[in-house]
Amino acid sequence: MKASSKTITTLGHLRFVALVSLVLAGTVASHAQITNLGSFCGTANGANPYGSLTLSGDGSTLYGTTEGGGANGDGGVFSVPVSGGTPTDLADFNSTNGAGPIGDLTLIGSTLYGTASEGGANGDGTVFSVAVPAPEPGSATLLVAGLFAASLLRRRAAVV
Repeated sequence: MKASSKTITTLGHLRFVALVSLVLAGTVASHAQITNLGSFCGTANGANPYGSLTLSGDGSTLYGTTEGGGANGDGGVFSVPVSGGTPTDLADFNSTNGAGPIGDLTLIGSTLYGTASEGGANGDGTVFSVAVPAPEPGSATLLVAGLFAASLLRRRAAVV
């Protein structure tokens, strides 16, 4: 008995659906898990984070903004270690210096720059800057001590 073209077409569709199902099942099963690096709690460190994160020059810290929360309820700028931990409030908005930051931050040297969508002199937003805390004094001292020791070794080798 000869198979009709309708039967062959139906079998072809079934094979296609089965193949797509297998591919999708494999894709869904292989998704990575989300790791919570830090949680916000309103007045202490902000609420409703918005925008992309900015990575510090040494790759150890992420910086971002919260649209709300903070000391005045107008949002803030925060940092969180890449390894995770409680987000640290670096600065709070107070309407005069801006409110509701919803853009990304740019890090140039040790200063973060960004925009706030509200507040300022006319209530229509601000461009702001926030100084990033300096690295731990111990690591800077260690770097200087290491350079000083290397310099002494070079001088000593030159004398001998």
